[in-house]
Amino acid sequence: MVIIENPKGSRIGRIIKYCLFALLTLTIIVSSVLGVLYVVYKPAIDLAKEQAIIKVRNIDQLTFKRAGSTLILDKDNKPIAKLGLSGYNYVDLTDVSNYVPQGYIAVEDKNFFTEGALDYKETIKAGILYLLNRGKATVGGSTITQQVAKNVLLTQERTVSRKLTEIFIAFDLTKRYTKEQIMEFYINNCYYGEGCYGIESAARYFFSKPASKLTLAEAATLCGMSNNPSLFNPVTNPKKATQRRNIVLNVMLEQGKISQAEYDEAKDSKLTLTIHKPVATPENYMTSYAIDCTVRALMEQDGFQFNYSFKTDDERNNYESEYKEIYSRYDKRVRSGGYTIHTSLDPAKQSLLQSSLDNGLQDFTDINPANNKFSMQGAAVSIDNKTGYVAAIVGGRGDQDVYNRAFLSYRQPGSSIKPLLDYAPAFELGYHPLSRITDQYIPNGPCNEENRYYGPVSIRLATEMSLNTVAYQVLAKIKPQTGLAYLEAMRYAGLLYFSERRKVCSA
Repeated sequence: MVIIENPKGSRIGRIIKYCLFALLTLTIIVSSVLGVLYVVYKPAIDLAKEQAIIKVRNIDQLTFKRAGSTLILDKDNKPIAKLGLSGYNYVDLTDVSNYVPQGYIAVEDKNFFTEGALDYKETIKAGILYLLNRGKATVGGSTITQQVAKNVLLTQERTVSRKLTEIFIAFDLTKRYTKEQIMEFYINNCYYGEGCYGIESAARYFFSKPASKLTLAEAATLCGMSNNPSLFNPVTNPKKATQRRNIVLNVMLEQGKISQAEYDEAKDSKLTLTIHKPVATPENYMTSYAIDCTVRALMEQDGFQFNYSFKTDDERNNYESEYKEIYSRYDKRVRSGGYTIHTSLDPAKQSLLQSSLDNGLQDFTDINPANNKFSMQGAAVSIDNKTGYVAAIVGGRGDQDVYNRAFLSYRQPGSSIKPLLDYAPAFELGYHPLSRITDQYIPNGPCNEENRYYGPVSIRLATEMSLNTVAYQVLAKIKPQTGLAYLEAMRYAGLLYFSERRKVCSA
């Protein structure tokens, strides 16, 4: 018997063997790399799981509705002002032009309705590029569900831990909500620039119409700009906005979401904007005071330790630097919306107090050329003696100057400090209004007006006549430290201790 070998078949067999060997080797290498990565990143993975559990523990559908404007109310719960006006209004998916979700699916997540929370191909690609670029993120690879997790529950930072947390949250969202609900959450939380959050806000701002009435071209413009609202802003960069719109239209056509006729009409249309800016309430003395009180209350609620006295200039400067940074952060939060501020302010009394101040200073007409404001200024506060609450607060002349001197501008307190620094703490140590102190000349001490002295007088009379020598003697007896500590307890801002031996109070 003669056996004839087929050299071609042998070659194919060897190729198959080599391919199988290469595949096995590659599998071993990939498995080893994944194993090493898992060991390296296991702590981060475990932490991300814990953070995701915490983030989704108490979420419901209200979680995905952004807060509206901050509302400031007067003593009768009537509106004084609205802050953070962006026209935000949550809308159901059924009340949005169908071109919007179709456009987003086309350019952001083409497999949105057919896959789960993760696009594994894009995620692996993003991971490989992350490793090749030595830990620098170059592409996102996020599905729409992941973007909902990031935009609503997380920050925009680009870190492995944040990305892992985003993935775990996305898996949870997919279990809790339908695809239609997730799309609704998404379009209501996208940012479009110009202070516009949500598709309804953007539609009304850029095109002066509800999201349900958006044309294909308008919807494509908004879908194209939300991943980089500054670059594709149609107000400041209409050329790039149009180019981006056309890219969205092209992808929608390729994926069969629109017809050729729809594409041609939208692509040939000119980018036409009809800007509608919500009217914000001008800030005034009442609103600035209400905001300041709210900001400080939130800071205290979150554990900020207010300080009212300082031993050195450095101590004071360090505190003020930290205070300004934290205050600014909370101030932006309040102004961005979502709060209802109840106040004791009375608009009628506010008007009377403003008129009283303006009339009292009407003869002082000099203008400061540096700021074009009156050189002579004033401030006033009206307190309801029954409640102790502020009823009105005026920070300057007229209603065009938003700088509120009533609580922002430090002034020398003069004799008004005597009852607080001297007599009130003295009463707690045994003195009383009828206690008698000798009003007399004190070498190297303060003097009275016109150098007049009245001998033994009661504290009541000394207060009425504002006698400096009596206040000086009382403070010396109770010790300056006691008086200053009393001011600290009342949160009297502006106390500065220069040394242990010599203490100076400035306000």
